[in-house]
Amino acid sequence: FNGVSSSNTALTVCTTSGSITLNNVDVNQQGNANTTANLNSTSGNIVVQNGSTFDGNGSNSSGFIASTGGSGSITISDTTFTDIVRLGQVTNDGATLSAPTVTLTNVTANNNDGNGIRVNNATTVTLNNVIANNNGTAGGAPGLPGNVGSGVFISGTLSSPLIING
Repeated sequence: FNGVSSSNTALTVCTTSGSITLNNVDVNQQGNANTTANLNSTSGNIVVQNGSTFDGNGSNSSGFIASTGGSGSITISDTTFTDIVRLGQVTNDGATLSAPTVTLTNVTANNNDGNGIRVNNATTVTLNNVIANNNGTAGGAPGLPGNVGSGVFISGTLSSPLIING
């Protein structure tokens, strides 16, 4: 996908044989409790790059979701995740990423009511110039609906390396 713009329509891409690449994709003012994007590759990699933006409407939106199976990786660069808020609902993260290897470069996550970026099931995570501001804006006890999130939350194996630059 190159230069795609979307308003109030979720982007869903699923593949069982191959990789997914999004280049300069903009999803703006996503509402109706839909995700800004849902990407799933069971046998390949996921790449999001070149000024892509995934923006909720600040009151009824769900975040960006990407997952890979097996040995797939997620690489995101020059991308922004903003305004993912579900008023009165369970909090949603700006981006939820699940892959053995996750690399983020020049990524920004702002104004999301859950975590700015959540990484699950990773064995290696690399963060290069990742900025996360004003996330975890919903109130409530940790672990319960309405919990306060983090800028970046990483859940991997105990021996998972975390590399942070910038």
